[in-house]
Amino acid sequence: MNKRLPIALAFAAALSGGLLVFTGQHEGLRTEAYADPAHGWNVPTICYGHTAGVAKGDRATLDACRVFLREDYRPVGAALERLVQVPVTENQALALADLVFNIGEGAFAKSTLLKKLNAGDYEGAAAEFDRWVYANGKKLPGLVKRRAAERKLFEGDAS
Repeated sequence: MNKRLPIALAFAAALSGGLLVFTGQHEGLRTEAYADPAHGWNVPTICYGHTAGVAKGDRATLDACRVFLREDYRPVGAALERLVQVPVTENQALALADLVFNIGEGAFAKSTLLKKLNAGDYEGAAAEFDRWVYANGKKLPGLVKRRAAERKLFEGDAS
């Protein structure tokens, strides 16, 4: 886990390792469609933050939720491959993937975190996790907790 790898390999290892569990712990599981505050309360969401094709009143099984989460990570992996230009550890890939899953590719692509990371400033990149704790301009305790966990994971192998 301490060895830095190209992002594609590190992401694949994270995906087959603890990534889905980590994200599941922070997203929370809801098997009935709900309105998500991160989307301005107007986008039906289900399972672990899945939005594609979801309508108010939809329900899903745990197995379906796991499939949705794995599907929702496909574009995250592709985004990381396009954007991250330096090698990372499996835990760093896991932290980055969870962040991108939560904030979106566009926000990550423009982030100071990515700029610092690609400059080889792993310590500076880690500090940037703390800035991503707002949704619709409001600081959310759940995001504070999630970013702290991502940062800790990222820094654990950042030496």
